[in-house]
Amino acid sequence: MQWIGDALTDVESAVNKEVRRRRPTSPVDRETQLEMLTPPVIQNGDPDEAEAFARELLAHAEAKRAGR
Repeated sequence: MQWIGDALTDVESAVNKEVRRRRPTSPVDRETQLEMLTPPVIQNGDPDEAEAFARELLAHAEAKRAGR
């Protein structure tokens, strides 16, 4: 059963890399991207990554407020 867990971890890692690689083409795409990135950022416990992600969220909120 360990191989199933390893395979799922590989899939999760590949999805995370793909989500980070793609550039959103609309505000909805950006929201979806942020929603997908939230759990891994929180779970890994890296304070630098959490801070960078918080900045991304703030930039998204500011763009939304400005109607972009």
